[in-house]
Amino acid sequence: MTERRDTRMGTTIAGLREQRGWSQRALAKVVGLDQSAVSRIEAGKRPVAAGELEAFAQALDVPPASLREASSTPLATQSALRGPQRLDLDALLIAVDDADAVYQRIHARRSEPDGLPLPAREAGRASRPQPATDARSARPARSGHTGAPGGAALPSLAEDVIAAWSALRDLAGPRSVTPPTTSNVWSWETPRDRIARFWRQELRIDLGSPVPDLVPLLEDAAGVEVIIARLGDDTPACGCAVRDGAAFVFVNAARPVVLQRFALAHAFGHLVLGHGDIVDERIDWGRGHARESETNDFAEELLAPAAAVAGWYDRHGDPAPDVDTMVELANAFGISFWAAMERSNAAHKLSRKRQTGLTAELRRLEWHLLPRQAFLGGLKDTLTALTPEEVLLRGAYGPPAVLRVPARMRAWALRALACGRLSLEAAAGLLSLDAETLAGELERPGVE
Repeated sequence: MTERRDTRMGTTIAGLREQRGWSQRALAKVVGLDQSAVSRIEAGKRPVAAGELEAFAQALDVPPASLREASSTPLATQSALRGPQRLDLDALLIAVDDADAVYQRIHARRSEPDGLPLPAREAGRASRPQPATDARSARPARSGHTGAPGGAALPSLAEDVIAAWSALRDLAGPRSVTPPTTSNVWSWETPRDRIARFWRQELRIDLGSPVPDLVPLLEDAAGVEVIIARLGDDTPACGCAVRDGAAFVFVNAARPVVLQRFALAHAFGHLVLGHGDIVDERIDWGRGHARESETNDFAEELLAPAAAVAGWYDRHGDPAPDVDTMVELANAFGISFWAAMERSNAAHKLSRKRQTGLTAELRRLEWHLLPRQAFLGGLKDTLTALTPEEVLLRGAYGPPAVLRVPARMRAWALRALACGRLSLEAAAGLLSLDAETLAGELERPGVE
């Protein structure tokens, strides 16, 4: 009987933990236990002491009595407390007529979001002078952001993808996805670079290495839905929002890839720091806004930890922190040369006096250094794969377009197509593709 009560309480704790998007290691840190103890408790192999019960209740933001009562609740009833589970997708598919109706509504919204057919709207954008892309992630030409919990509106291309995501989820996906957060794990006094190092561990990234490819890591390990779209100009830079039980991050591809990568880490920082829905017109690197400042600290340490940068200097014979070194360091970590200078300072490889002179040199040479950095190559990931080489070198980013939808949307659409519940045209529209392109992709060997 005691073993059954332990199992029920463990199931409840596991469900509450998963609802918050925490790992067992994160929960263990909060309650003051090691991960193996939490694992055994959730499996019902270890009882929860009275003092530990209070700690679990406080960490999971529930009354201690609810955990005690859970130990006497049948396990079948507790299944609703657990996080997202693998469901029978066939039971969630709807008739193809209904799916096509959903597609038609989304397609109409995408075609005429502001009263103009899409070609006319794009022509209007093309006729306006486009602002020059700012090459400096650490020195933006202007800055600004909007956002409040549950409030910020992403660009229309991103909102269309979210609407399509919801439609496909209703066809063939789990009913809810828990967005990532650390706002209840860390105090507001916790240094943001420490939280970034925690997330590197959660994403299984070695502390001494560059981030190999942040896009699939965020989707696979953190449960974030990543949207990459090229807008008519380089604003806004990025945004994040929690919609319909899922966390979305948007990055504007009409910017250099190194700035896209930082914007992705920046938007993810807004999510895990609990800032609510945010749209950043520019990445604000001034220290006048606490929320933006702490998010930049998070993003910098996530992409290029000070310890990893110091290790890079050591492996390369501790080179002088000049312009060439900044470009090489930037390419190694997939960041801008301005960010490389900031991280060199954080790694104690750059004196204040030298930083002043280096800043002047970078400002003078920045428009020559950006294509040079692209030519030298460096880190290759999803963002570089979405950007043709000629675009990297010339900076001509093309008309507005959705370049990438969240990966699970493709899986949902493939399953619905295979079951005959979704037409090819509807699936293509929901995936921001044309039917011919989707048909060509489905003809590849191994795709059914």
